[in-house]
Amino acid sequence: MSVDSGDVKFNNCRFQSGLLINGSNVEVMNCFATAGDGNAITLGGGFAVNRVAIYNTAAELDNIILATVQVGIGVQNFEMIGCHIVNIGGGPAILDFETPGPIDPLHLYAHNYIKGPSPAGGPAATPAVLDPGNTTNTIAFYQNVVFGHVGNLTSQQLHANNTLQGLMLWAQGGVGIPMDAYGNVQFTASFNNLPASWRD
Repeated sequence: MSVDSGDVKFNNCRFQSGLLINGSNVEVMNCFATAGDGNAITLGGGFAVNRVAIYNTAAELDNIILATVQVGIGVQNFEMIGCHIVNIGGGPAILDFETPGPIDPLHLYAHNYIKGPSPAGGPAATPAVLDPGNTTNTIAFYQNVVFGHVGNLTSQQLHANNTLQGLMLWAQGGVGIPMDAYGNVQFTASFNNLPASWRD
């Protein structure tokens, strides 16, 4: 489904062929999104969008190339809170292309359960959450539970109090002390698999 206009609110909806948001003032709550040959949720596919919120929503994909949730360039005032974001096919769960930074306000990801590729391949493995543009200060990433690595070794973001089966690869944006000081718990000795319960 494509949302090209603004001022739309979705509650308790099911998107079988993905959700494309190209309009502003969009809120998605208590929904489920999946797709066969595209992203489960795409924001700003070449369009500048503003004020998009996704709450308590499950998004799942089984794809080695595509991301479950893809956030494009020019997305402003975006937040994703309390969601279940899973890619069981080997691709990232979240791909945030926002560039260049810094942006104000930051894209906010908080209280989400995120599952991407296994972190067993080491820091070079595809992260569960990725900002491939090597951007700086575009993402605020707080209090999430993640299976997989998070970030890009050459970028800086703001992050705190996350629990990972993997590594936090971002440097802390604007601060020169180790990321462990921000309360991120990283399980790296062994990687215990976490569930991906949504299946159609």
